[in-house]
Formats: sequence, structure tokens, C-alpha cells
Amino acid sequence: FVTEYNLPTVERVELAARYTEPVIIQKSKEKTEQYYREHVRSVGALSHLFSKDRNHSIGIDQLFSPDCDGNKPKTVILSGDSGRGKSFTLQKIMLDWASRVLYSENFDVVFLLKCDEVKCLSEEVNLIELLSWSCSLTSDQISQILELTPEKVLILIDGLDEFLLDPHIQISSPTNQFQKAQPVGTLRSLLNGQILPESFLLVTTRSDAGTVMNLFKGPLRFTEIMGFSERGVQEYFQKFFKDEELFRNAYESLKSNETLLTACSVPLQCWMVCFCLKKHFTDDEHVMRELKTTTSIYVHFVSTLLEHHDQSQSVLTMLRSLGQLAEEGKEKRLVFFDEKRVAKTGLDPAT
Repeated sequence: FVTEYNLPTVERVELAARYTEPVIIQKSKEKTEQYYREHVRSVGALSHLFSKDRNHSIGIDQLFSPDCDGNKPKTVILSGDSGRGKSFTLQKIMLDWASRVLYSENFDVVFLLKCDEVKCLSEEVNLIELLSWSCSLTSDQISQILELTPEKVLILIDGLDEFLLDPHIQISSPTNQFQKAQPVGTLRSLLNGQILPESFLLVTTRSDAGTVMNLFKGPLRFTEIMGFSERGVQEYFQKFFKDEELFRNAYESLKSNETLLTACSVPLQCWMVCFCLKKHFTDDEHVMRELKTTTSIYVHFVSTLLEHHDQSQSVLTMLRSLGQLAEEGKEKRLVFFDEKRVAKTGLDPAT
């Protein structure tokens, strides 16, 4: 399940029922860097993806497939801008593996490490403790798995860019799975194969793959998650609205707004647009006129959330407070805020 806002309540939606396959492109390191420079940074190139790159997309079941020479990658790097669906894709891979519809013959166990959570660990840990912290298996069970069948282990590492893993910075790196170190050191040893070299890794990052490639054990495979094709946007709308009439009305309105249709190639923005349309469906033409840019999508989304959040403060007051918090987070590189920091802005942490 995934948590989704359905104001005024929050509901849990089945991940499989909401997941829509994104466009994933496989490229060599050189082509990845070139494509990143020429296309990914260009907003105007998104519509180009709809017609062309869909034909060259690979599925999540092909990420660890052998290449033309029969070699399997040990490490797959899945890069992409924020909101493209990297984390959602990892969750879907884990769900499909647990349901025995994906990689069940390849891997006996799959671990998921979320770097934004690992970053919060302050004490030294070894690999076994790091993996047990993120799942329900005991340290003894994990130790046995790593000892007996390390080649049947897949570790999903989400959001590597949360760590500044500069290969030139000296960090104590353990050489075995029992040796303790700072989480970033243990993670680096896992990535470069100093510990558990037989295992397989799937790593997501927002960073250009070329800047971190020296951190990983090989053979490497570079992939880029581009977001939804036009067909994917249509499929997502259909899954979101469920009711056929609502879906057709919403999607027809979307198709008449080319800028908004292009913005919906980014899965996060696609969900936001669906959310805003659903909340204001009686006046969807007005909403469509307002949603013209990426900024307008985010502003409309946040404003809609705040309208249903706390009636004791105006939307503008809460928006200013959140802006102060965001500014502080950007300056100090903070993602999580404790209650004291939130309260300083005038917001009520309890709500």
C-alpha cells in the first residue's frame, strides 16, 4: 500500500493498483551523460519522449538481463530527476518479488535501504545491523543468508544522492560484514564490493551517473527513468479516477492543454494534477486554466492541501510559514524537521 491524500482524509491505496510503468532508457555511460546534457535538462524535450523513447524503453524485469555478450550487471544505476518515480519503482520491484512474479528465481532475499532514513543513524553499524534495521529479519537470519547465498541477494538502495559520497574524502570503510563503521562508510564498502561482492545492487540517484560511477562495483549498467509516456499518462488517469466518465472528462480536458500534458510526464506532477482536478472537478475548466506551469501545479496543490488542513490559520499564513521552513532546509541541507523547528515558524506540529 501507499499513503495518498484524499482530503479531508488520508487513505491507503494498493501500490499495484496505482503503479504505472514509466519509460526507462538503458544507455552506456557516455550516452547517458550526453543525453542528460542535451535532453533531460531541457523542459521542452519532454514531449519528445512521448513519441520516440517509448519504443526504446526497458521494463523492470529487464534491469538485470544479460547483455549481448551474456554478461549480467552486478550494479544497476537508475538515475533521474526528482519526481520521476524512482522510489515508487523500487517499491514495485520489491512487491513483485515478494509476490513471486519478478526475480523470484534470481534472488532469495531483497533488502531496501532508504538513504534519507539511513542518514539519520548516528551510531556506527555493520552491514548486518544496517540491513536488519530496515526489515523484520533478525541479525542472525541476515548473517546466515549473507554467509550461505550472497549471490542470491539483491539490495535496493534508494536516494544515494542523500549522501555526499565523494570518493576522495577519507572515510573508514569496513572490509567485512561484521566490522562496524559510520553508516556512510558501511554503505560505501557495500557499493564498491569491499563487502558482499557477490551480491547485486540497484541504486537510484538524482545525480548524473558519471559523477559517482567510481563508487560502484562492476559490471555496471546505466539506466535513466524518464517518467510517463503519453500512453502512461492516460493509463495513470484511468487508474486514479476509476469511474469511466470522470476519467474521460479529466483526460479530455488534459489533452486540450499541451503544456499540462507535458508536465504530467513527471509522475509526481501527474498525481498532483489528478489530485487538484478531483478536488475541484465541478470547476475543472477553471483549474485547467490555472495549471499552466510547474510552479502553478505545486502552488495549487499545496493551497488545496492547506485549505483542508487547519482552519485556525489562513492559507497564506501557513504558506509563508512553510516557505520559511523550506528556506531554512535549503540553507542547512535539512530534509526532516523536529517539532521545535516547526513551532518556530508559527505552525502547530501536532497538526
